[in-house]
Amino acid sequence: MARRDVRLALILSATLILDPFPLPAQEPVVPLVEVLDIRVTNVDVVVTGPDGRPADGLTAADFELYEDGKRQEITNFYEVGGAGPAAGTISIEGAEPVEVEGPRAPRRFIFYFDNGSLSIQNRNQIFPAVREFMEQNMSGADQAMIVTWNRKLEVDLPWTSDLKLVDATLEKMSGAMAGASQLQAEKRRVERMLDQLEAEAEDPSTLTSFTQLEAAARSYAENVRFDMSQSVNAISKILASLSGVDGRKVLVLATEQMPTTAGGEIFEKIESIRTRAMVSTTSTLRGGAQRGSRVTDVSKFNIISMIDQLANIANATGVTIYAINPKGTGRNDSGTADLQMTGDNSSVDFADSVQALDGVSVLARKTGGAAMVGAPASLALARIERDLGSYYSLGYRAAPGASPNRNIELRVKRPGHSIRARTSVYYRSLETEMADRVIANHLRADLSNELGVSLEADPVTSDGSRQLLPMRIVIPVDSLTLLPSGDGTFTGGFSVFVCSGDGAGDTSGVNVQSHRISWPDAQAVQMKGRRIGFAVQVPVEKGRHQVSVGVVDHLSQIQGFATMRIT
Repeated sequence: MARRDVRLALILSATLILDPFPLPAQEPVVPLVEVLDIRVTNVDVVVTGPDGRPADGLTAADFELYEDGKRQEITNFYEVGGAGPAAGTISIEGAEPVEVEGPRAPRRFIFYFDNGSLSIQNRNQIFPAVREFMEQNMSGADQAMIVTWNRKLEVDLPWTSDLKLVDATLEKMSGAMAGASQLQAEKRRVERMLDQLEAEAEDPSTLTSFTQLEAAARSYAENVRFDMSQSVNAISKILASLSGVDGRKVLVLATEQMPTTAGGEIFEKIESIRTRAMVSTTSTLRGGAQRGSRVTDVSKFNIISMIDQLANIANATGVTIYAINPKGTGRNDSGTADLQMTGDNSSVDFADSVQALDGVSVLARKTGGAAMVGAPASLALARIERDLGSYYSLGYRAAPGASPNRNIELRVKRPGHSIRARTSVYYRSLETEMADRVIANHLRADLSNELGVSLEADPVTSDGSRQLLPMRIVIPVDSLTLLPSGDGTFTGGFSVFVCSGDGAGDTSGVNVQSHRISWPDAQAVQMKGRRIGFAVQVPVEKGRHQVSVGVVDHLSQIQGFATMRIT
């Protein structure tokens, strides 16, 4: 991913200093090496019975789980039912099942409002429904984040457990003027242009050509593709903020635009015009319509790879994605509003919405969520509430493999029952996870700091071409793990991850510096209670007013995170 260029020259120099002792001889800097282990992978599963209601009382024996086609033994099994204390059975391989009762794990809610596509009418319907949903479902240690998108990401509310803040933010947003401002206006303009060109082409004296129509469609598609790439990048950074966080994690996308083919609706309109032109005896578009081909445009503007990338990140961080779009619920020509639920095989009669939102259907299916189109926002959120209140968590031991992306297939043995779960898991290296967390630290700033990392800085300087922030990443020696090597020395090491950015997700690449420690026994004893300072110089870039740092111990893999504002 471009945002995680771990070799970017962010740090111009890195020097290890010791406080208060001089630096003993060190071995050369070495890359971070992840200790390979057998991972326990958890997959959340929503099960419904023949009546469509949540099915409870199932056991691990009722499920089969396959990774890349190979059946896996379910070693951990847990049922969640109701919003109160969680009760269920934890089964661990080689041990008797254990009945447990206690508070459920904290939940994380991210609400992403696409102001670039949502109409004002739909936004105004969604906000009160979300407020009611949060009043009913947010409690205890649960946290929520609210962001909006309109060509750039705005964090309206950073992570918080304060329900009053959530409610106040949503109330304020409901009174703001926004919605369907740019891309939707551009779409309507292109549609009018195509209609006008088609009408003019019926006059043989005009010079209207099919090429003009295709050029207008492709220009719009380019804009959609660019906006999609920026939006996907922004969502990816938000998902990264949940890396390593336990509990149920949900991203709710409120949008009217996430296609798998940029400009797909306009290309469909072009095809309709092509069909009419080819049978017309007067249209000047006829010759160009016969020579043109839709295949090239569909291939060129296919952006399913972006959607797949986002789904991989969601699966790697354990996030379930739901999409809501109440488009069409206010129409008078339909007595009912159809609800598209990914995995439920329900129909949708709003073809234009489906065309524009086939991307969120892919995201929902791959992450175990649902894409809900044409339903009132309150009904869509009620489905999310039901999913959160009744599900199963299945765990298995995933062996290391060559491919980080593994397909997951779950089956339920009960007749008439159906399940919904993520379709893949994506394993990342420790280095990749650390880079994601350092980026996420700009948004969360509450990641654990078990290593006790602290930051110190000197005044900003200049190298003649740009400004630099000299800073020291301070690590207590006692928090690092050092082991005797058998030759009279203690060895260990750590890696430092640094990036600059802001609270809205605009970040530089992540720079990684690794250091190996090899101290004589006597020196290791002297270093007890002391600190290591890793000196770096960070370029000061416009708009990026914060530095985020992460440190991981090579032996224990314990981590520490810290941030510092650039003044």
